[in-house]
Formats: sequence, C-alpha cells, structure tokens
Amino acid sequence: MKQENQIFFAVVTCKGYVDRHILQLNHWSKFLKESLDLPFFIYENDVDDLPFRYEPFCQRKMWSEHIKHGSQIFLKNISDCSTLDVKELNKVDLENLFPERDLRQAEISLLHKHYKFLKLAANMKFPSLVVEDDAWLEDPNDLRYLIAKCSKLTPEVGFLNLSLLDSARQRLIPSDEIQPARIETTCAYCIHPKLAQFLIDKFFPYSLPIDFHLQHLFCKYNIKGLMTKKGCFLNLSNKNIIKSTIQ
Repeated sequence: MKQENQIFFAVVTCKGYVDRHILQLNHWSKFLKESLDLPFFIYENDVDDLPFRYEPFCQRKMWSEHIKHGSQIFLKNISDCSTLDVKELNKVDLENLFPERDLRQAEISLLHKHYKFLKLAANMKFPSLVVEDDAWLEDPNDLRYLIAKCSKLTPEVGFLNLSLLDSARQRLIPSDEIQPARIETTCAYCIHPKLAQFLIDKFFPYSLPIDFHLQHLFCKYNIKGLMTKKGCFLNLSNKNIIKSTIQ
C-alpha cells in the first residue's frame, strides 16, 4: 500500500461482551491481516477510569453550557432523523430534550477509551481510523474507499465522520468539507494527528457522553471536517441488533 494512503486502525471495545468481541475482532482482523497492510491496535481491556468520574475531569455543572456549544449540530441531527419542519425544529428545547444528569459508568469508560485512542492517534505520522466494537462494515469493498478518503485529512481539515444515525439514508451535501465538523455517532471516524492532539489538550472537563462531547468541541472551536455521502459503517447497537450498555 502506498504511504500516502496509510492509516492507523484502532478498535475500541466495551467491557462485558466477550463473545461479541471475538466475532468483531475476527471480522476486523480479516481486513487488517489478510486484505490490507495496515498498522493496527485493538483496545480491548478496560482501564481504571475511577479518576475520570470526579472533578476536574467530570463536571456535571457544565452540561447546559456544553449542550449550547453543540446545539446547531444537535438540532441538525434531530432534523435528519425526524419529520420536523424548520418551524417545529426551532421550538425544540435541547435542555429539556437532553436534561442534565450524571454519566453512566459505561459512558465514562468510553470517554476514557476514546481519550486514550486520541493520544495514540496524535503520535501517528498519518491519519487514524477508529471503530467501536458495535461497528460493522456493510460492504467490505468500502474499506479501501474509506482509506482513500481518510488520507485526504490535513491539519486544517482533520476529521471525517464515517457512521450515520440512520444508515439507510445518504447525506445530501454540497461539498466534502464542512465547518464545524459533524459527528453523529462515535461508531467510526477518522482523525488527523494534529487534530487528535488539539482535542487531547481541550478534552477536559467533560460533562456529556463521548459523541456529544466531541461535537461540542468541534462547534466551540469551529473545527473543519470532511463528509461522506454514506456512512459505510452500520451501528449495531443503534439498530438493536446487539445490546448496548449505553442507552
């Protein structure tokens, strides 16, 4: 594989799904070992995330502020997955829709794991692709296409979302580039090492689950990203094909 199309590949897993992990890791290993020549890392083991539950890392009091930062994209995601028209959408109260609450243990663990992944990605010489353990590539032929898309990331345009809340639809986008970058789920995404380092520096404090947390950072700092017309990755948890600890 040519150097310019290289990526670093990571699989983020969650505790308590050993059988599912074996299935998924075999699924990814087939691509990584047999089909492609890619460096990869599988983040299987849960780490001691106890410090992440308390200040200064976790600050529930910042929930409303963080929701407001990401409001324009949160509303866009709601619009894309519903039949609400513009007038109805403008009446949506995000603070009522997403009321302040404590994060669940599984959500804190996932925040920690994505943070650890970002630290790995920041040390790479090329972009990194991360998938969660409930991600499934519907068409194996898409993987090479995705690698080519990921290789287009730059320090200025450093994020590519590869999963959709609704995998049955295609995005209607005027161009590949979008600002702020948009993340619908953390099921699968690609990131440039420079942006990974920036997010590490800005990661704390957090108050929201990982997908909302990253989105509020993208909006707050007006980070540029790329879009694809289709998600490529199916989120098995969102489709209720497998059970998730995060609801």
